[in-house]
Amino acid sequence: MSKILLIDDQPMIRFATHVLLEREGFEIVGETENGVEGLSLARSLKPDLVILDIAVPKLDGLEVISRLSAQNPDARLLVLTSLPAALYANRCLQSGATGYISKQEQAISLVSAVKSVLSGYSLFPSSVNLPTTPESGQTGDTQLLDSLSDRELAVLQNLANGKNNKQIAEQLFISHKTVSTYKSRLMDKLKTRNLVDLIDFARRYALIS
Repeated sequence: MSKILLIDDQPMIRFATHVLLEREGFEIVGETENGVEGLSLARSLKPDLVILDIAVPKLDGLEVISRLSAQNPDARLLVLTSLPAALYANRCLQSGATGYISKQEQAISLVSAVKSVLSGYSLFPSSVNLPTTPESGQTGDTQLLDSLSDRELAVLQNLANGKNNKQIAEQLFISHKTVSTYKSRLMDKLKTRNLVDLIDFARRYALIS
């Protein structure tokens, strides 16, 4: 029986995933709402598969993926998220994830994804890892978003969800001053005039988890 660890800050998602996969014969050996505990549980429980969201507190999902991959290059890591694949799937792949699936998919798709990843396959949208060309249809705004670092994108995603500096600092384990620095950098990189425009930009590209 394959052992699975769940990392997601939404209790209902964890519950639904837990019930669904247990019905399919998988063993859920642990679950948590944050990235720090997720890393600890992964080390102690040694699951066959970790299913995680990107937008989790204390340590964002991309960082969790990178650390788990560094600890165990053979780790099977399936991202289950509501964030747009166009902006995140390739980053997850580069960080070491094995698959990427949207929370909007039907339950049967998640079961299929879990079975595929555990069987040794990688599962990503077909557009992932394709070279960017003028013919690819990528907009100027999307190119700007692609230029952001993983941490900058995490700060932007938190802003889209209405979090203030204190909440973002707690979410990402950084100082208030560092959050302010990131916000200034984001406004510069994304060519927005103020914080309101920056938040509107983020919400326009569905960075709400």
